[in-house]
Amino acid sequence: MIRWLQSHLKGPIWQDRRRVYAIVVNVMAQVTGFIAGLMTPSSQGAWLVWSFCIPYTYLLYCHIRGNNFKRYTMWGGIIGLLYLFVISWAEGGIRSSTASWFMVVPLALHYLMDAQKGKWAVGVALVMLIGLAQLDRMGLVFDSSVNVLDAPVLASMSLLDFLTVSMMVFAIPLSYENSIQERYETIHERQTALEAKQQELEYTLVLRDRFIASVSHELRTPMNAILGLNQVLLERVKDKPEALRVLRHTQQSADHLMTVINDVLDYSQFTTGELVAHKERFRLHEVVQAAYDMFIPRTESTTLQYQCDIASNVPNWVYSDRHRLMQVLVNLLGNALKFTPQGQVRLIVRTSATGVVFAVEDTGIGIAPENLETIFERYAQGDEHTQKQFGGTGLGLTISRKLVGLLGGKLQVSSRVGEGSRFWFELPLTEQGTADQPEHAQPTTQASHGGRLRFLVVDDQVVNRKLVKLILTQHCNDCHVAEAVNGEDALARLAKDEFDMVIMDMVMPGMDGIEATQRIRTSGDPRMQNLPVLGLTANVTQSDIARFERAGVNEIMLKPLQVERLIQSIQRMLNRTH
Repeated sequence: MIRWLQSHLKGPIWQDRRRVYAIVVNVMAQVTGFIAGLMTPSSQGAWLVWSFCIPYTYLLYCHIRGNNFKRYTMWGGIIGLLYLFVISWAEGGIRSSTASWFMVVPLALHYLMDAQKGKWAVGVALVMLIGLAQLDRMGLVFDSSVNVLDAPVLASMSLLDFLTVSMMVFAIPLSYENSIQERYETIHERQTALEAKQQELEYTLVLRDRFIASVSHELRTPMNAILGLNQVLLERVKDKPEALRVLRHTQQSADHLMTVINDVLDYSQFTTGELVAHKERFRLHEVVQAAYDMFIPRTESTTLQYQCDIASNVPNWVYSDRHRLMQVLVNLLGNALKFTPQGQVRLIVRTSATGVVFAVEDTGIGIAPENLETIFERYAQGDEHTQKQFGGTGLGLTISRKLVGLLGGKLQVSSRVGEGSRFWFELPLTEQGTADQPEHAQPTTQASHGGRLRFLVVDDQVVNRKLVKLILTQHCNDCHVAEAVNGEDALARLAKDEFDMVIMDMVMPGMDGIEATQRIRTSGDPRMQNLPVLGLTANVTQSDIARFERAGVNEIMLKPLQVERLIQSIQRMLNRTH
């Protein structure tokens, strides 16, 4: 019957199985009470029985309306126990056939609500039954004896009570068991659906990772050539002011594009927990100055006061992620310059008791107090007018706060509308040494075999090979640079010629850099096993970088290449082997 009701009656009320049970029990109790009232010999008893149908009718209405299930079911149990007590008292006390209903109410509450309510109802029912027995013993119940003509009526009433009670005692657990089975089937169906969704999600994540890797490679590869060749040209036109100015503007635009690309890719990685810090020892002053210098061309044609203030006691050599720190400073400076058409923008670096404090202050448009809490949220840009006027991706501050957290700090802001803003963060940086470092030395021109240095550049992109060759020949006056288009070509050249270093790209058609490096390390030739391999990649996916490291590269550099850092890495690796 329950399934029939649920299949023929529409609406959320009739899909709640427990509520349907409560409605059915309510209706059965009222029908039984109405019949019992008709069969009761005295009119007073009939009206007493029917009077209890009134609150049950109201409870039925509440259940059909969808009101609080537990509250009205509990009230139904309380009224039912009171009803049974009064009717049993009026029909002879403990000897009344109505007393058999005392086992139904606790059973119904147990299955419709919970075991605790069922135990409570059992206790109340036992107290009432003991009370009826005591009242009967004291002679304080109505005499239910009637003349012999009424015996058939009494027998019918007793039979009705016992049959109904027996049916309900059997039906309630059976219905509950069916309900459990249906719930199990529903849970099983949902679990199957969830497993299918999980597989779909895992496949989507794989596709997303592939997409990020592909986008990263396809965007960073051409940017590597643009930025790298631009840096080479900058060194060659230092004595030509006009050409230098044009190249600096090119560098600025390319750097801005790389900032946007990095923000989008880094945010995608951060949401999956793949973004990690690659810490190294570096000159802090140079990184801060490089971030500051990036925006000098933008301010040259304006009246804006653009300043960099680094305290003299700020550590020189520190240990952190150089790339991430510079990315944060570039984002903050870019934001400050964007929202400060006139006035002042300052980059300030100071020491504190626990590290180094970085701050970017401006006298721009400022941020409204109600927007300070949401300014670091994804795509948040103050208000709609600000977004339309100044543009941007809305990811700069979001990824900057996450990157600062990755480095061990917290990005904070204070601002007033019309007066400007101050963004600052503190990192736990300390001095990591003051001795002269070899990082800025030129690569040695003397190979271990007594001749000139020999480099093998492995990359499927011609322009990338030419760029690395240009950088090497420009910073190493007497060196030989050979080229290979993929891993197979590189292994063939290594088998024929002797090289001092391999500069290996990771993603290439045929045999990629990972497999080629693995074969170099497992070749069995001591010369090959100890050969320095510098890995280059435009892929920022952490799992792929980890695979490249496990393959056996000595160091990894991300594209676009920075000329100075490339030369520093080459020098470090050569110093270890020569």
